Amino acid sequence: MKMFMKFSCVLGTALLVAAASLQAQVDVTRPGDDIIGVAALLGDQVSTISTDYPGGEAPQYAIDGSVATKYLNFTKVNVGFIVTLPEDRSLANVTGIQFISANDAPERDPIVVSLEGANAASAMSAATAATTWTTLYTGSSGLPTDIVRYGLGAIQTFDNEQYFNTYRLLVTDLQNTGGANSVQFAEVQLLGSIAVIPEPGTGLLIGLGTLGMWGLRRRSR
Repeated sequence: MKMFMKFSCVLGTALLVAAASLQAQVDVTRPGDDIIGVAALLGDQVSTISTDYPGGEAPQYAIDGSVATKYLNFTKVNVGFIVTLPEDRSLANVTGIQFISANDAPERDPIVVSLEGANAASAMSAATAATTWTTLYTGSSGLPTDIVRYGLGAIQTFDNEQYFNTYRLLVTDLQNTGGANSVQFAEVQLLGSIAVIPEPGTGLLIGLGTLGMWGLRRRSR
């Protein structure tokens, strides 16, 4: 019995480790993810919902995988979006960010940005309820002032060991804030790794199957 209990503990630990298997660094967002436009200051627990954008240049176009579209917001600074990942990608460790410039008006390019992480039920609840945000990055967007249109900015990396399902991206300065009437960018990638958590039944079946095989071996001795 003691041996069985010891084996069960070891097996349980192994299953937990296997459940947190990590993928290689990727863009953790996907087209169709839960995303809304917001305005806020770094660290604000509550964000202001921002709809100050044309219908065809809404927040979802920042993560739709196409440079032919863009996200534009007339609020210009201290504005961006909140995105919440779905259940199959519900935990992500983001350690990099990369922008692609939009089709025109380089004065609208984001130059200084911030990224925060939190855990929330949805993008809307993260914006409207008091949410504790962890600052992951604040600094250059990676878009140089002379970047071409549809240009791929440099990846900005940062240290982060925490996993979140919700991220808030804010633009805090533009290439020419005084001369621009809005902020815009074609795409932004949140680069990191995704924790893949198997369905509960899968792990249980693996555990029961392993225990069954162990029991058969014990009886056959």
